[in-house]
Amino acid sequence: MLSYIRLKNFKSFSDIMFDLRGKYGIPKEFACIYGENGVGKSNLISSLLFLRKTTESIKNQARAKEFIAELNENEPNPRLKNTYVNHIIKSQLFEMKDLIGEYKTLDSEGTLDIEV
Repeated sequence: MLSYIRLKNFKSFSDIMFDLRGKYGIPKEFACIYGENGVGKSNLISSLLFLRKTTESIKNQARAKEFIAELNENEPNPRLKNTYVNHIIKSQLFEMKDLIGEYKTLDSEGTLDIEV
């Protein structure tokens, strides 16, 4: 369960914390996001997507290594092997550099930080 998220140099947020905890620091069972246009609701949701893409990419790296090792053992055609590997990389793995470039605040000098 997500109890808070702190974003630094993430899209329109230079440094902000969204606290989803109630009394005594216990995470709320239900939270709504609302506000005027342009205040960052979509960027908050984008931060969750960023986290998902990052964790999926890490999980998929291990799976991809296993699959590639198995492919190297069982697939005699190098061209077909290369096609499979390229497909895996393009469809399942996200380059961290590309993710950071997509979500980092433009012209910010600091690093993109997300704390949950």
